[in-house]
Amino acid sequence: CSVAKLESDKEFTLRLVPNPKILPSLRDMAGNSPLVVGFKLTVGADEAEGLCNAAAVLNTGTVDMVVWNDLEGLSLNRHEFVLFGGKGKSGVDDEITTLGRGNDINTLAALLVEQIEDYLIRGRL
Repeated sequence: CSVAKLESDKEFTLRLVPNPKILPSLRDMAGNSPLVVGFKLTVGADEAEGLCNAAAVLNTGTVDMVVWNDLEGLSLNRHEFVLFGGKGKSGVDDEITTLGRGNDINTLAALLVEQIEDYLIRGRL
């Protein structure tokens, strides 16, 4: 058997390359104007910074909603999040809507389903 094994006492270098962003091309790939939800994770940001980050993502025009959370609000039993929607064309706070917030993934899933149902039934967020 000739299986290469990394030696535990030898140093090695791992080269990482940037992964391409898929959100900008997702609408084109899917067709039929899909509802696109983006996710923005920050580290050490407060909600004002989270809103600013969500506005920047919404401003790209590639997503309809953004789930923002901060690494400091995540743990095994806790998943703090805020769901934002809106156009965000200028990044101005009043153009962004807070669609909901919560502390766990079940609440997030229920909120996303509710927003998606509303979009499909009423054609709006």
